[in-house]
Amino acid sequence: MTIKCCFGKDIQALNIKWLLVVAFVAIVAIVVPVTITNVSPQDEEDPTNPEPETPQVLPPVLETLQERGVLRCGIYDRLGFSAINDETKEREGFEIDLCKAVAAASLGSSYRYETIPTTAANRFVKLASGDFDVLISGTTHTFDRDVHQLSAGMGFSFSTPYLYGGMTFNGVPEFVKCADKLSVVGDCANLLICSILGTTWLDMTEELFPMSNIVLTEDQTQSIQNLIEGKCNVIQGEQYEAPEVVVRYLGYEGPYAQGNNSFTKEPLAAVTRDGDPEFADFVNWVVQGL
Repeated sequence: MTIKCCFGKDIQALNIKWLLVVAFVAIVAIVVPVTITNVSPQDEEDPTNPEPETPQVLPPVLETLQERGVLRCGIYDRLGFSAINDETKEREGFEIDLCKAVAAASLGSSYRYETIPTTAANRFVKLASGDFDVLISGTTHTFDRDVHQLSAGMGFSFSTPYLYGGMTFNGVPEFVKCADKLSVVGDCANLLICSILGTTWLDMTEELFPMSNIVLTEDQTQSIQNLIEGKCNVIQGEQYEAPEVVVRYLGYEGPYAQGNNSFTKEPLAAVTRDGDPEFADFVNWVVQGL
């Protein structure tokens, strides 16, 4: 009788152990696939925001120039710096003269140059890909751009600054006062600032104002056109870049004022690709020699 009693208890205990094992296996079967498939969104590739491609290695510019015989300068329109003369139909201005100086120094008296259109948003990508040899377009030297400019996925070399400026707010007088006071409440609630993509102006403006008060544009011409059409009531510019004579020339007829405050200090420089120190030094010598 004792044996039967004990044997029965052993069987009962064994059945309980098997039930526990089966339950454990079932739980593992459910939990493990969930854990494996529950990948953090940060670990997945985002097709809408791809990583910058690895910058291609390009030959030294000075060697290329001797073969090609023409310097390519990345430029975008800025009155007084790079703009079409209505009479001669040729592009002229301070930055065009700087492009010519680099071309003459590298190619001699029979130099040739081309101006390649670019924008503030794509200028670094185009320079990195070799669309032009040197970027001369009011570009501010910053630490990030020197070390690793995000859109291009690489750093760049900057010359000695050829000009210093600072961002001011300009446009409809009552709203210029609002921008100068950094106010977006009360009478200033309708403040709309046109700010150019890919610029240090936009970086600073995003720190100072809500995005609801910012209108993004591709270039200064579009900003002024938006001012004309009432899409914004304030534009940005260096002290010398958005004077009244410029906006009147482009067709603005409303009241206009320039702000009293400068919110940035912009060291503007010529830009070349990293990895080509000879050409970077060459451009820098030309800038310092002017």
